[in-house]
Amino acid sequence: MTKRNLYVFILVFPALLQTVYGQVNANWPNQEDMFFTVNPAMTADARSLSIGIAHGRRWNKIKSSPSQSSLAARVPFRNQKMAIGAHVFSDKVGPLAGNGIDLAYAYRFSTGLSRQDGLSLGMSIRFMQISFDRSHLLASREDDPLFDNVDPKKVVPPSLNIGFKYATGATDYYNPVQMIFAASVDRFLPFEDRFNSLSIDHTLQWNGMIALNIAASQTISLAPSLLMSNSDQSVFNYAFRLKTTFKNQGWLMTQISKAGFLTTQIGFKLGESQQTGSVFSLSASNSWYFGTLATQLGNSTTFGLCYSQPIR
Repeated sequence: MTKRNLYVFILVFPALLQTVYGQVNANWPNQEDMFFTVNPAMTADARSLSIGIAHGRRWNKIKSSPSQSSLAARVPFRNQKMAIGAHVFSDKVGPLAGNGIDLAYAYRFSTGLSRQDGLSLGMSIRFMQISFDRSHLLASREDDPLFDNVDPKKVVPPSLNIGFKYATGATDYYNPVQMIFAASVDRFLPFEDRFNSLSIDHTLQWNGMIALNIAASQTISLAPSLLMSNSDQSVFNYAFRLKTTFKNQGWLMTQISKAGFLTTQIGFKLGESQQTGSVFSLSASNSWYFGTLATQLGNSTTFGLCYSQPIR
């Protein structure tokens, strides 16, 4: 790498740090079982033990483009009012890698005259470490003095995420529409970067959602939603999502965002065990970026697999 490119890297380094640190919560996940990684209140949505894995990569035409691997699990208590969750993740973008874990807890209150409405409150804490691989940049010049004082690893101060979710009664023949309101705020503590000269100032991240669950028929349901956040280095970013679910078969999802992404997803239920009630679900997503750099960035892809089993 030339000196000129090194100086360019120094200039964009803070943005890269934010990319790695914020990639975990950059947007609402495509997998519903991982929604609690953005809003811990949704941990309480678990009605069965669920374990999910996902892997995604953004901007496939760029070498060393951002990627993420996740393993998440939610476990409800027997009374169905409380649930806990854990999320282990690994983020990579260029020479930077972030590894960490989220631990979440949520409690659900029954509200309304029918006692079917529910208010969930949740909290999570994240522990994370960022690593810097200078050989990724310097290849044959690992002795470059510019990086002599760069620590190869750094622990990021813990961050706290709190959220709520309010939902009207579950959909059925007499009440075919459910309304959902949810929001969360994630607090990041500032810290010095690798060069011990700059600090991250994007210390607050918020997410909001307004959604409907519509029982279109006995076998088909629709879920339009408006997703909001200040992610992707934007003060206000939003996305419109529509998910169509076919009972016992799978689902289709499409989403368009202000950031310039059109996302589609297809999911399949691979079968349900009659003995245990366990279910495997497989999903694949693709995002097209239609901004000015579309030809240089390329598509983004995500794959997910989830296993769920009722708690007896």
